[in-house]
Amino acid sequence: MGFDMTAGGRGWMKAIALALVTMATLGLSAAAASADPADILAIEQDGRAVPVANGVATLSRRPFTLTLVLTPAGAVDVSASMDRAGYDLARAGRPLDSVFQRYGGIAEADGNAARTLYLRPGAEPGHHVWDVLADRPHRFDGVSPLGPRLLGRRTVDSFTLDRVRQGIETWSGGDVFLVYRSGDAAGREDGRAAVRLVFPPLLPSARAKPAATPAVPTFSTTTTVVGVARPILTIGSHSVSRADFGQVFRRYQRYNAHLARTDPSLALTPGGIVADVVCDELALADARRLGIDVSADETEAIFLRGAAVQAGRALDPASARARVVATFPTLTYDEIIESGRRVLLLQRVAAVVMKDVPAEQKQDLRRAYMADAFRRLRPIIDRDELMAMYADKP
Repeated sequence: MGFDMTAGGRGWMKAIALALVTMATLGLSAAAASADPADILAIEQDGRAVPVANGVATLSRRPFTLTLVLTPAGAVDVSASMDRAGYDLARAGRPLDSVFQRYGGIAEADGNAARTLYLRPGAEPGHHVWDVLADRPHRFDGVSPLGPRLLGRRTVDSFTLDRVRQGIETWSGGDVFLVYRSGDAAGREDGRAAVRLVFPPLLPSARAKPAATPAVPTFSTTTTVVGVARPILTIGSHSVSRADFGQVFRRYQRYNAHLARTDPSLALTPGGIVADVVCDELALADARRLGIDVSADETEAIFLRGAAVQAGRALDPASARARVVATFPTLTYDEIIESGRRVLLLQRVAAVVMKDVPAEQKQDLRRAYMADAFRRLRPIIDRDELMAMYADKP
């Protein structure tokens, strides 16, 4: 039996991810249709959502990600300014013609290689124009379906003012006022949001040099683990026993059997399932190192909210859980929540550790993350224990 440790990305975990995203985005897209600013423009930093209270988001001096709800074949205008006039207009529901002036779009390269926001000094015109059209590239890290709409993610690690780019770690310009306006294919406004980005005071030491990047731990490349009860997988100081690895493997295996009957295109070979389990363990190790976590309660809330939207009516918790279980008939409810939690955790970890990976290399997130994590974490895999696990009875 052979397996490719970078072959994860299809199969049962993709099905879990698809169902999780479907349930989550059903709720998000329904909320986005109401044009609530909290639902059409969100901010993440270090793999966590940043609360936006009364139009204000307080950030650390590190890169962050804008998450925007988009209308297919439409466009979004984004103004980033040191002047709050446009921000006040947007929050008051006033026309935004003075903020998004005709022919005021800033010329940008395709994709998001620069990872910057271009700022308008004072009331000077100029704004980002980000559209998603089938016949040309976009300017996001990536775009994914969100019910009838789309979800775009754009990472920001600097601000550019008067052609001078300054990293967030050393940004000295004070608060930044974001104004977002989306339009449909006919050019009609169908959503807006305004957020004031607040950063902590700039320390004197930060003016001299950017904040140091945390060192990536280096692990042994030894491929032999000696001992009677040997771990099947070792990542730095963390090890995974055959029993623990096998428990997750068989959970994936049970749902994979269901997929083989209902959607063979998503079913994996045993080696593919092993790759998915290893990928999860690598993400868990990265999450511990970075202090990233996703709670079971957060994951469950996403599933239950999506189940209610999918049903088209409010559901009591028991009915919502029953609908979730019906989607994954070979898993228990707790197993479904844990599997969804791992999908969300991987997404948040990858957003942090893969920030320098070109967008086109992230199309298959699990495969791209696996290749990156193997290079950085250099896990030790005991293939003899792995083969012994295959010999165990379910």
